[in-house]
Parts: sequence; C-alpha cells; structure tokens
Amino acid sequence: YILSMAFSFFGMRFIEESISDPIENTSGAMCSLMCVLFLGDKLDALVWVAIGIIAVGVVGIGFLENSGDLKRRQRLGKKLAIIAFCMPFLYAFIDAFGCVLDIYFLEMETSPLLAIGATEDTIEVIANTSYELTFALVGLVMFIFMKVKGIKFGSMVEQKDKALAAVCETAGQLTYVYAMASGHGNIAAPIISGVCVVSLVLSRIFLKEKLSKKHYFFIGIIIVGILMLAVLEGE
Repeated sequence: YILSMAFSFFGMRFIEESISDPIENTSGAMCSLMCVLFLGDKLDALVWVAIGIIAVGVVGIGFLENSGDLKRRQRLGKKLAIIAFCMPFLYAFIDAFGCVLDIYFLEMETSPLLAIGATEDTIEVIANTSYELTFALVGLVMFIFMKVKGIKFGSMVEQKDKALAAVCETAGQLTYVYAMASGHGNIAAPIISGVCVVSLVLSRIFLKEKLSKKHYFFIGIIIVGILMLAVLEGE
C-alpha cells in the first residue's frame, strides 16, 4: 500500500486529479479480476458488465490522452507525460493486488498467517493499527532522510496544508475499515466508491481543473461502472 501511495503522490504532481482519482478507483474492478485469476472466484454476469463499463471509460481516457487534448506532452515532454499517466494505473494495480492478499490471508480460515489472537471482533482494529504504524514508520524514516540530506521543509505552520491532508487521510482510513466491518457493507461500499465523484467536484472548485467534455464523458462512464460494481459487490 505504501508503494501504491508513492505512485499516486508522484502522479498528482503532473496529472489532473479529475483524471487520476477515477482511474485509481478502478482498483475494485482489478481486484475482482485478480480474485477470479488467483483465488478461483466466480463473478455474476452484471459484475462483468460493470467491469466492461469501467474498461470502456479507461480506454476512452487513454485515447484522449494520446490524442493530446490536454497538451500534457508539450508541457512535460513525451516521456514524463507517459510516466505521469501510468501512475494512477500502477496505484490501482498494486492496491488491487494488496486487497487480494488481504482476502487470502485474512478471510481464508486455513491461512497460516492470520494475526495471533485475531478474531472477527478485533481484526479491523489490528488492520488499522498495522496500517497507521507502518505509515508512521515510513514518515519517520523520510524525516530522518531529509534531515541527513539537509533538505529544508519549513515549519508545521508552513506545511499546514500537508498536515491537514495527512489528518484527513488517516481519518478516512479509520472510518473506511470500520464502515466495511460494520455489517452494512452494501450501504458503505457505494458511498465509499463515490469518493471519485466528490474528488471530481472538489478538483473543479478548488484546483480550478477544467477538462474537455469528452474527458468528463468517459470519466462519467468510469464512475458509473465503479458505483455499479460497488453496489453489486455489497449485495
């Protein structure tokens, strides 16, 4: 998950959030496909339809990117533009693979790697604690690295926007795990998947991102597929 977030943050520097976030949220569809490939799961026909809808949207966005509608290649150069566009896909792939590992190690009753003493009542607490402590450790390592290298990053006041983002990310992870463990996943899943809709709106308001009508059309297709998949998986 740390690697996937690294790819995501790198891509954010060069690609519009309105595009990257819907693509990153296709990890749910990738996870479903990986479960079929690696865990032998069976998918309903409507789930395949939802995955197909997402694929159409992604292909459409990819076509528009290659057509140069956003002129990213002229701004960043061909190589960096391609790398930037690949970042949200790498995030989605790694995130999906991580979810498959979660399913295998945490839901398989015969798994030899279940946390010692973990039960259905405590597994979300253990998962959350492990997640947050891992990122805290990475943060500490990066802090030491920056100190050793003499990199100046300013005071907490100067970095208040990043501090607020970190708090929101942590709170989001906390509420996500408990929402999905509440027994009402059929309600929580579509709401959580709707984050790409919220991101699209906020990006337009605060980041002043303005895409072409074609971009919004294919992004809308992706969002429809994501919400459809979330509802079907939550049933």
